[in-house]
Amino acid sequence: MATLYSFFVRSLYKYALIKPGERILLAVSGGIDSLVMAHLFARLRDSSRDSIYLEAIHVVIPEVSLPDESMNRMREYLKEWKIPLTVIEGKVRKESRFGCYVCSKERRKKMLLHYYEKRFSALAIGHNEEDYIETGLLNLIFHGNLLSLDIQEYMFDRSVRIIRPMIIVKKKWILNYAKENNIVVDEHNCPCERSSKRAMVRELIKDLSLQNRGFRANLKKAIDKWNAHFQEGFVKEGES
Repeated sequence: MATLYSFFVRSLYKYALIKPGERILLAVSGGIDSLVMAHLFARLRDSSRDSIYLEAIHVVIPEVSLPDESMNRMREYLKEWKIPLTVIEGKVRKESRFGCYVCSKERRKKMLLHYYEKRFSALAIGHNEEDYIETGLLNLIFHGNLLSLDIQEYMFDRSVRIIRPMIIVKKKWILNYAKENNIVVDEHNCPCERSSKRAMVRELIKDLSLQNRGFRANLKKAIDKWNAHFQEGFVKEGES
């Protein structure tokens, strides 16, 4: 197959995710997906004739913050790639029951406030194909549908544009790219990870895949069909 970089760039333009003069805010968690995405965008910026501005944002939630070593390594990577980093502290209300939903909601709120303030044209999030499949199954189990993440979506009367250029990228491609480019990430497990619904779905997919080797591919095909029908402009089966 083509290199991940060429696949990434081709997908950006194929699905009209970027245009000349873009101001792109990169959501970086310190994990491998978002750092690989940042590296890919930096390569594109440095090689493209289009004027693209990149800035990374990291929202610190004290209850689940990165260890100092991981935080420093992320800063060094972004500095090396010439991507300015903005770090903002989020805060979960004491009366709220802490969990994945509350945490992600606070992160997104802080990112969107910065997005508006600095007049960005896109917020890039590093969800990959596994996230896409897991979200579809989560919605099937808890909401009776297969709706999943879109490669591009608009929020708040189209005042916010979210792009997910990694959504059609397999996790193993990301890991191989990180190894080839010396991007190292420490294991940092969120205290809520093991008890989360997403963790449960991840294990369910693994268990069912042991019983049927084609389960994951069949599940993705079903999610693709649902989203192609219900989400305008969605990446349809066979296009990735």
